Amino acid sequence: MVSRGFYSASLDPAQIRGWWARHPHARPAIATGHPLPDPVTGEAMGRLLVIDVDTTGRPDAPICGPVALDALAPILPPTVAVETGSGGLHLYFLAPLDTEITIGQIPRAEGLPRCAVDWRCRLGYVVAPGATHPVTGRPWRWLREAPAAWPNLRLGPLAAAPPALLAACARRSPPPSAPLPPAALSEDARQRRYGDRALSATVARLRDLTPGERHRLSFGPICGLGALIAGGCLDAEPTRAAVVEALLAAQLDTHDAQRLADRALRAGMATPRRAPERV
Repeated sequence: MVSRGFYSASLDPAQIRGWWARHPHARPAIATGHPLPDPVTGEAMGRLLVIDVDTTGRPDAPICGPVALDALAPILPPTVAVETGSGGLHLYFLAPLDTEITIGQIPRAEGLPRCAVDWRCRLGYVVAPGATHPVTGRPWRWLREAPAAWPNLRLGPLAAAPPALLAACARRSPPPSAPLPPAALSEDARQRRYGDRALSATVARLRDLTPGERHRLSFGPICGLGALIAGGCLDAEPTRAAVVEALLAAQLDTHDAQRLADRALRAGMATPRRAPERV
């Protein structure tokens, strides 16, 4: 519908009406993690965090449905809820404006079993009430009272996510990155100058990437730097540090920046490359 998907989400009524006029049968969605304006003052109240409670368990998270909701009760205060087209639940909360919570599954807290529960905040989205499920034919709908399938659901006004819920959804600290495979730096100054120019150009490109482009358009150029590391044109650890810094400047969080840099550089090092021979 739009080229950048939910990254093009808008609060502009005219824009939304235009999309709806062109695509009247589309399923609307809500971009999570965006600052929500206070309906009176217009000031940002917090970021939207949605907890998705599934009705079907998974091998790594067998507890689901009302049993999962009961298990999560100590960290889930009453709040606004949506019944999904598949019969699950979306619970809406306000996270702090400075939260780094993105998307994930199976919240973790002391004494909490492994529940089939996902969450969406920054970099995520959920299907909006009013949409219809393509298989069940059921709508996503706001709940005014607990439905028969969810007798233990506690409804209330939009609630602030308590610290225990935020902690359960927080990204785990990434393990220390293993050093990149050793590669000898070339003694040829021309090769090193070629690598330095490639690094400068790639870092500048990474810094300018927009949210919808950061993963899609960064892997290949970083692979290219890995190939130059393997070819002796670049020093591995300074290159990795420069790539991570550029990805952080493009608003990736630390975990994603480190993981992307490591994966792409290692992939590129499988095919060493050097400066073209002079003709």
